[in-house]
Amino acid sequence: MKYYKIDIQGRFPKENRILGQANGEKILNGKLFFDRMGKGEIIRDAPFFSDFFLQSYDKPEFWEWRLQDIHGFIGEYPTGGAWYISHQLKTLLEQFNIAKGFWFYPTKLSYKEEKKDYWIFQFAAIDNGMSNKSYIDFSKSVFKNPDNNDKLTIKNLEEYNTIRKKIEEDSDYEKDIITQKISLTEDVDFITFFGINSEGIIISEKLKKAIENSSIEGFEFSDINFEIETA
Repeated sequence: MKYYKIDIQGRFPKENRILGQANGEKILNGKLFFDRMGKGEIIRDAPFFSDFFLQSYDKPEFWEWRLQDIHGFIGEYPTGGAWYISHQLKTLLEQFNIAKGFWFYPTKLSYKEEKKDYWIFQFAAIDNGMSNKSYIDFSKSVFKNPDNNDKLTIKNLEEYNTIRKKIEEDSDYEKDIITQKISLTEDVDFITFFGINSEGIIISEKLKKAIENSSIEGFEFSDINFEIETA
């Protein structure tokens, strides 16, 4: 299965505008819950989060110039891996195999004096011991030493982090493990590689086509620089 990197479209040079991002600073006790999410916790009994609003570093009159199915965050928000998504996008994502460690939180978005149904899509948490990294078979993946291009023998995430830290400490300038191939234990359509390489969020070609064939707006896709194989 082929995979692609997926990003939020946030800059619009033709219009000379930037996208407004979701701010949750008006939500009662929001920061307490957002901090817990940022530490990787899934909060199944979280309250209904109302109201988010759009904000950017542009002038306030342009904060709401564009609404799309996917926004990032600004101000007070859940860190650690999350998107702000429309109900339509949530419905589409639920039809695909998302790597464990995700949850959807219902919210309301105040946009041009209307209340719209939007969701916090948390995708980098730990769920009953499962996370995105649980799907990576490190023993079958291929990693290279950035100094000599030799293959590195890595059995698990702990070994990966140990070797990565040593490479960083021994380098006079920033270096990182070279990822040549990632072996997944099963077919997944949405997975994050934060901490493994710079690619970030990876989706299957199947999910990419579903997004492109829908009316969902706000994404950019690009090729990845390593191979992905599935079991």
